[in-house]
Amino acid sequence: MPNRTTLSLMNALRLVLALAITAKFASAQNSDVSILFGTSESKILVDTSAPQLGGPTRRIITLQAVYARQFYENGKNRLYFEIPFVTSGAVFVTPGMRYQFNLTNRVGIYAFAGAGVAAQQRFVGSDSGWRANFAYDFGGGLDYRVTRLISLRGELRRLRPTPQPTFGNGGAYPAAQFGFAFHF
Repeated sequence: MPNRTTLSLMNALRLVLALAITAKFASAQNSDVSILFGTSESKILVDTSAPQLGGPTRRIITLQAVYARQFYENGKNRLYFEIPFVTSGAVFVTPGMRYQFNLTNRVGIYAFAGAGVAAQQRFVGSDSGWRANFAYDFGGGLDYRVTRLISLRGELRRLRPTPQPTFGNGGAYPAAQFGFAFHF
């Protein structure tokens, strides 16, 4: 029989799939897939029975893949449904919304927010292992269109799993990332 972590992760993936299918029926005119690399800092959990004030941190390389589907456009304003998959001290899947405002034909700024699940690995005593927690993210970025189909992107993304009494207060902090997007 699968454990609770596996069941929680399976339920989160079902939710992502349902949201993706729903977005498929929206009147989208544009979609994009982006790949970004960057860096983040994450707390190292040492002892969850003691308060986690400050504490040791570690620098983490982040990798992010995002599928986004546009479902609204009005002049320079665009609204997307996005599904980001981010590794940053944990594995985050936080579907949400992205609003983009195009400053020019080539340059756009955007803000996003989402909620989903984070699977984190813990290395503390007998409670070691992977745990799934509710998570949220938000942030903003800059999109520069190199061609009609390819753009360069830079963004700051705050990824945060919710604390749980049995899991401690560990989490990921702002991730600075840079990469490219393919538009279709």
